[in-house]
Amino acid sequence: MKLTDEEKRMLDGASGQPVKMAMDIVVAIGEIYGAEKLIPIKTAHIAGLSLKSHGIAGMEWVEDIAKSGAKVCVPTTLNVIGVDRSRDLKMPPDWSTNQLRIEKAYECMGCYGSSTCVPYYMGFIPKFGESIAWAESSAVVFTNSVLGARDNREGGPTAMASGLTGRTPLYGLHLDENRKGDVLYKVTADLRDIADYGGLGAYVGKRVGTRSRSSVASLILRRKPWCTWGLRWHPRAASPCSMSPASLRKRRRLKRPSAVRSTTPL
Repeated sequence: MKLTDEEKRMLDGASGQPVKMAMDIVVAIGEIYGAEKLIPIKTAHIAGLSLKSHGIAGMEWVEDIAKSGAKVCVPTTLNVIGVDRSRDLKMPPDWSTNQLRIEKAYECMGCYGSSTCVPYYMGFIPKFGESIAWAESSAVVFTNSVLGARDNREGGPTAMASGLTGRTPLYGLHLDENRKGDVLYKVTADLRDIADYGGLGAYVGKRVGTRSRSSVASLILRRKPWCTWGLRWHPRAASPCSMSPASLRKRRRLKRPSAVRSTTPL
């Protein structure tokens, strides 16, 4: 894989141990998938933040990374965590304490304490054609299919590594040739509610397998079952990938809300 001089220095540790560790992860992923090079990203979104996902070992690992001085270099948001601050769910005290330790470690790296699986509702809206490194499967489908951004289905550690380096490997859905739909369904049924869309997503997902690639609220609800089956979808008249050049130019002129900063001290 071809690396720039700056990327080579990052990999050699010139930018510090945390960045070297992150570059090791990013480069390894790139080599696994045969990426030609790394590309810059605009934003990152880290998922898998539950204590059940991290475990004590994962919690201590991310705390060590934060204590070593790691700082993200692009806006990086956090997925939901296993604690609800608005009410008492009678969780074991050690669970809540350790869960908040995980969140604090990421916030110490400069991540926004967003605690959401829909960061685009908070103003983090990727532009058409932008490369990003987001985990959280439903957000990946929405950004690719509705917003027209470019993102692979990242894992939590790879999204963190991309946030620390500002890079992701050029493979998968970052490539033009992988962004074309190859299965077309004409839906004639009268879909009236969320359950109908869920049934449609499950039906198409089972038949298509992994071959495939309106309003914001309705599109979010519709894409849920599709991401469960690993599909990227192109709703006619809504997906940027299925629009005409004129329609895309009109969409690009729409203003985006500014990113909302976290109220949690970083």
